Amino acid sequence: MVAKEHLRERVRGAPDAPGVYIIRDADGRIIYAGKAKSLRKRLASHFTGKTPPRTKAALIRAKAGDVDYVRLKSESEALILEERIIKEYRPRYNISLKDDKRYPLLKITRAEEFPRLVITRARRADGASYFGPYTDAGALRDTIKLIERIFKIRTCRTPSPSEKDVLHCLDYNLGYCLAPCIGRVTPDEYREVVGEVELLLRGRSDRLMRILRKKMKSASEGLRFERAAGLRDMLHSLEKILSHGRGLRTLLSSRSAGRAGGGRGLAGALDLDGEVRSLEAVDISNIMGRDAVGSVVRFHDGRPQRKRYRRFRIKDVAGADDCAMIAEVVRRRYGRLLREAGDLPDLVLIDGGRGQVGAARRAMDTLGLTSLSVAGLAKRNEELHILEKPGPIILKRGTPALSLVQRIRDEAHRFAIDYHRTLRRKRMSHSILDEVTGIGPKSRKKLLEAFGSIGKIRRASVELLKEKAGIDRRTAERLLAYLNAGRV
Repeated sequence: MVAKEHLRERVRGAPDAPGVYIIRDADGRIIYAGKAKSLRKRLASHFTGKTPPRTKAALIRAKAGDVDYVRLKSESEALILEERIIKEYRPRYNISLKDDKRYPLLKITRAEEFPRLVITRARRADGASYFGPYTDAGALRDTIKLIERIFKIRTCRTPSPSEKDVLHCLDYNLGYCLAPCIGRVTPDEYREVVGEVELLLRGRSDRLMRILRKKMKSASEGLRFERAAGLRDMLHSLEKILSHGRGLRTLLSSRSAGRAGGGRGLAGALDLDGEVRSLEAVDISNIMGRDAVGSVVRFHDGRPQRKRYRRFRIKDVAGADDCAMIAEVVRRRYGRLLREAGDLPDLVLIDGGRGQVGAARRAMDTLGLTSLSVAGLAKRNEELHILEKPGPIILKRGTPALSLVQRIRDEAHRFAIDYHRTLRRKRMSHSILDEVTGIGPKSRKKLLEAFGSIGKIRRASVELLKEKAGIDRRTAERLLAYLNAGRV
């Protein structure tokens, strides 16, 4: 048996193809990464059958909270990506990989006063920043040239360039270098630019663009128009590269590309402009309308953003009306985002079919969010529904897009179910305790806060009940007698 229900679904959905799988704990931390000739078979071996206790396999299974995977063309590609993930994230249960010499790395020479970008095949403890390894050395060289042109990083090989080097510097004469050797920029200003290059290489392009726009605005307001124009040109170059997928996209890891591929594939299937980077899912949980709750979870670039999860206790709907509950959650969630000027997702995924999508759409329209895209995922055949198309949209099995919507749907369902069960347990606990003579609202609150559940109260001693709830011995004895024998 698979340890957890949502892991069972992830294993079933894995393709019978080569790739890399990533096991995370409940907090989203990577605890193990591995390569596989068949992702489906390898994941099944992790989570099915028996494992000897106190072994690494048993510990991984016990700690596992989620599984992600990237489908690749061959085992050799899987080996490269596995190495990169292990070196970057150092998962707890992986053996350290040390061989960096087979593939090129991109190095920023931090030990030099004015750092450079160089290609190397050895990772050393020299204070430098390393990126990679990369399989395509040619693409890496082209990318370095592109970065040097945009950010005007020096290309001369001397560790400490001086004024005499400028005499023979073609880059300086063409305006392709910041020329720190003749004081055109200070060491601190130069290193600030190098930091911006690192942001780009680490995939944090959104933050980089915000920094550059802020600098451009500041330069313009300070009447430094030449500086503002240079920053404007840099922004235009980066926007062109990032939007058209040239140059720097060759440096994205396959793992990042896999996550992004899910968003792009989803956008393509739904005829959306751009790609779906920020995705939210809405789910409802109730039993015949009782203890009804809603959940909203957010993924960005395929990763859960747990700090942005939200849960809702349904207030305005009586009875088991899922569509009305969906509308209430949507109205409350996105109404608050509008009031607080929060960022909206690229797409909202509703657990359900056209009826639930229609309810969500009407709620969004009342808020003025007519451009916010919404789709539904029906569980029966994993069909996507949008109001703009009369029929269902079928995503191919094993594709990143289907994997993405299944993962966020399952996460929204788990989050809603957990809240629903919590409310149900509290209601049941309240009703049982209310039947015991001598237990008033204050004592009931103290008991539940101290013990958490009826089962723990039932197993407590009379003395512990007196201490934690502030009740007398006779009431404590009466409570235990009722809970253990069903009578006061």
